[in-house]
Amino acid sequence: MINKDKIKYNEPIYYMPTYGGVIKITIIKAINDTMMLVKPISKKKDFKAFRTPIEHIFNKPEHAQRGCREWEHYMRHRKKDEKK
Repeated sequence: MINKDKIKYNEPIYYMPTYGGVIKITIIKAINDTMMLVKPISKKKDFKAFRTPIEHIFNKPEHAQRGCREWEHYMRHRKKDEKK
């Protein structure tokens, strides 16, 4: 997890776990103390921004890889909550 007091906005220096591995992201803005608006970085495709909790954003790709299991747990519960 990153330190929320030292966040650098609009710089592609952060990583986040996904189902396929790890992606590089840019933090666009803080929605509140726990949620951030992020945008994936890719040379091939332009992605839309989305919300994610700050505890699933990391400084190094190795740390994001280790946090993959917790992120998948969060995603399963998020999808269940959306259906209700």
